[in-house]
Parts: sequence; structure tokens; C-alpha cells
Amino acid sequence: MIKRQKGSIINIASVDAIMPVPYQVPYNCSKAGVCMLTNTLAFELGRYNIRVNAIAPGLTRAPTAEYLISNPSVKAALLREIAMGRVAEPVEIANVALFLASDLASYVSGATWRVDGAYNCAPLSDMPESE
Repeated sequence: MIKRQKGSIINIASVDAIMPVPYQVPYNCSKAGVCMLTNTLAFELGRYNIRVNAIAPGLTRAPTAEYLISNPSVKAALLREIAMGRVAEPVEIANVALFLASDLASYVSGATWRVDGAYNCAPLSDMPESE
């Protein structure tokens, strides 16, 4: 990429880097490290026209999350924290990656993109129903 003076690097972090989950210290810290790696590389590689961004997915339908999604009470508790009220599909994460890799994002670098359905943006369980 340096030789070509162009490129896009997309790292995969997690919303847990931003909104940590209790009792997941190693995972939360490792994903926060991915975010810092993204920022540092964006700064170091920017002069070569190489963009570096990260995607921080929330709960996404995948084999690694199946144990959470398949337990109805756990899934219900998790969905209460997601404003959109559903689990992401893998293609929804991939679509953000496609955007970041494209020329449409030609001036986007050093950013961590939350793709989490507005996870934990508001205490949904305390919100009154709209009238």
C-alpha cells in the first residue's frame, strides 16, 4: 500500500471496546487496543494516502454469539439494551466495511464506526411508550 500510495485497512473491534461488558476485562481491553491501533496507524499511514478505520459491531448473528441468541431470557435482556430491538445480520456489518473500503470514504480515517443498533444509548427499559 505504501508503494502504491493508496489503501484502506479495516480493523474489527467491538462495541465492548466502547461500552464495556462486566467480567470481560481481557476481551474489552483487547478490542479497545484495536481502536487505538486504528488511530495510531491512521496517523502514521495517512501521509501515504492509506486510510485506517475500525468497525465496532454490536450483537450480531454469528456462531460466536449463538449461545446468547439461542437463550430466550438472555436474548430478551440484550435486546432491551439495543434501541433497534434486534440482532444485526452479518451483511449489515459487511456493508459498512464495503463503504469504508470504497472511494466514497476517501477522507475517512482514524474512526471507529459503531454498528450496534444504538446499543445502550438510552435506558430503554425506563422510557415511556410514545403516545
